Amino acid sequence: MKYLLITDIKTKLSDAQVMMIAEVRTKKLIKVEGLTKKSFVYDRNNSIYHEIYEFDSEESLRSYVKTNFANNVAEEYKTTEPVKIRIMRVLKEQKNDK
Repeated sequence: MKYLLITDIKTKLSDAQVMMIAEVRTKKLIKVEGLTKKSFVYDRNNSIYHEIYEFDSEESLRSYVKTNFANNVAEEYKTTEPVKIRIMRVLKEQKNDK
């Protein structure tokens, strides 16, 4: 069963600065066991960046959440509000076959 961890990040950094930090963080993620995908999106209406992590199991996600890497998001992005974290279980996944 797959799980998602979504972080909500509010910062006054520029898009370029945020993306530079995201790239550095993504390179470090190669060593995270059970992480199958990471996406980075921006909600323009609410001025919030989101890191979306996909894990192959709840155990992998829980292990990641306990790491210093997961816990220094606010520090790295110089957030203006506490980072919100949501955890969700993927109920169904559908691929678009072309």
